Amino acid sequence: MLEDVSSLIIPYAPLYKNIHFAELNVFLSSALPFGKMLESNSTLLKAYTKHSYLHTEPLLQKCPSWRPHTFKGRQQLDLTIRESIVCVQYDHPLVADTWMVSGSVLCRAELEGLPEVTAFVVPPASPDINFISVDPCVQAELNPTHTNKYVFVPPLDPFNLCTYGVGQMNKIPLRGFYQMKEISPNVVKILVQLKLDGDINNQFEYCVMHIPFKGRGLISTVQMSPTAGSVALDPSHTMLVWNIGQKFTGRNLEVALPAEISFNGETSTAPLLSSATLGWLSPSAVAATESAILEEQRNDPFCREENTYVKLYFKLVGSSLSGLTMDTKRISLFPNARVKIGIENEIYSSSYTIWNSLGQVKSAVQPYPGK
Repeated sequence: MLEDVSSLIIPYAPLYKNIHFAELNVFLSSALPFGKMLESNSTLLKAYTKHSYLHTEPLLQKCPSWRPHTFKGRQQLDLTIRESIVCVQYDHPLVADTWMVSGSVLCRAELEGLPEVTAFVVPPASPDINFISVDPCVQAELNPTHTNKYVFVPPLDPFNLCTYGVGQMNKIPLRGFYQMKEISPNVVKILVQLKLDGDINNQFEYCVMHIPFKGRGLISTVQMSPTAGSVALDPSHTMLVWNIGQKFTGRNLEVALPAEISFNGETSTAPLLSSATLGWLSPSAVAATESAILEEQRNDPFCREENTYVKLYFKLVGSSLSGLTMDTKRISLFPNARVKIGIENEIYSSSYTIWNSLGQVKSAVQPYPGK
């Protein structure tokens, strides 16, 4: 690294100028941001330096380490309010459904020069925002109950402008109901129902349900009549995959899947993961995931017979659970520039489980107050 630094500054000796020290700063900021080695490729570092602010515009101020070179192209500022929900539904008189919501504001800034962006995040009146934390590049006075002003020079890559937690909410985006009943040792009947909350925009990027059948062998036949979407048999022949689609087309924003499934009792030798999953997982990750699934199936004696559940995976667009918003009219840049600004909302399931209401369930015991 010292050799690379020497090769960078020696050609300018002995008449060093401010521009030369600024070029050295860009080089070191790219290689050692915050004092930690991040990049040791000298060729790449010199390319960063060559295409930095120093050679595209007058040097007005020291560039931050997280923005070592400039952007050229159509300017755009995209802010996405992303909220995730963890939910477990039991439909059990003695066990209450539980859920937890958290969120972040993802910023993607394709801006020329060294812009300073000012944005305002408006928290909802209800539910409460438990906490707010911001990225190190952001200057802000944080108050979960008041509009917060954020001032920042954005990195070149997308980053979380802020993250936050949401207090207890009274409703969830999708209410589910699942029943599985054993007709004979090799035949079961199931009924799955989903209802979308009326305040949620009926627009999904995806909505898929996994319906596993553990310890029953391979699925031989399926008789089903879904009210929306399509149902496929997983390659392992031990699970149904219900692709509901991008809208709830049923009346009252409800969809249902009644089915009768028969098993032959044989053990599966097919891959436990679908081809769509295999496409984005590395071979080692596939092996590790399949090993974990097998281990769960072998070592979880609870999930047998009617003790079972379904998993729901979805992403909703154009909706918010918390009500947190961005004040679009007060977003500004310094120096002033014509920039296309986009604001989006999305909700996705981090973990969404619905237990069979006819079986037993796994749940955490809530301690008594003061215990």
